[in-house]
Amino acid sequence: MTIQFNVIFDNLPRFLEGLWNTIWLCTAGMALSLLLGILLLIPLISHSQIARTSVQSFVDAARAVPFLMLAYVIYYGLPSLGITLDNWTTAVVTIVVYNTAYIAEILRS
Repeated sequence: MTIQFNVIFDNLPRFLEGLWNTIWLCTAGMALSLLLGILLLIPLISHSQIARTSVQSFVDAARAVPFLMLAYVIYYGLPSLGITLDNWTTAVVTIVVYNTAYIAEILRS
C-alpha cells in the first residue's frame, strides 16, 4: 500500500479551509464558554442555596451528557420544538453548552 500524496496536494485548499473552520469554531466556542462559565460561577459560589443548587444541577447534567448525544439533540431535537438552527450555529451552541459546564466547574474549584 502506497500513500498518494498528490491527493492531499490537489485538495490542499479544502484542507486549509477545513483547518480555518475548525480554528474559528473552537475559538468562538471557547470564548463564549468562558464568558458563560464566569456568569455561572457567580451563583455557584453564592450563599443562596436555591441558586447554587439549580446551577450545580445544570453543570452536573451537562457534564454527564456525551458530546455527540448533545449534538444530536440540538441538531435533530430542537427542530421538533420549532427551533431550527443552521449547521454552524448548531456546532457553536453544542460546543458552548458542553464546555460551559466544564469551565464553570473548573473556575469554581
